[in-house]
Amino acid sequence: MLPVEDIEANLTICDLIRSKQVTAANAVRSIKRRLGNKNPNVQLLTLKLLEMCVKNCGHHLHVEVAQKDFIDTILSLVQVQMASNPDVRVKALELIQAWAVAFREVPDLRFVCDTYNLLKAQGNANYLSGRRV
Repeated sequence: MLPVEDIEANLTICDLIRSKQVTAANAVRSIKRRLGNKNPNVQLLTLKLLEMCVKNCGHHLHVEVAQKDFIDTILSLVQVQMASNPDVRVKALELIQAWAVAFREVPDLRFVCDTYNLLKAQGNANYLSGRRV
């Protein structure tokens, strides 16, 4: 419920996941639970934590993030947040776009790329900083 991102705490979480003191599955489960919070600020801060984790924690986390169940959670933010909080929607779309680019050469993470291509075909993808690219 912090008003701003706590980068030090996020880095500590990344260290725990990267060192496998916290399993990737447990980390993703906790992140998913926080994304289910109705407070858009909590959702946005959780997406920022998720972004940092994906950038810093390695393949074992990527595999968990690329699961259909988790991607569906991210997509629910895109759909639900259309009217109530565009910042959450844009951040979720940015993450899917970034992951699709980063994971495009990794076969076991292909679901993210497929999801991005579907969103793109529907006209929902390519949002950066709240504007279409």
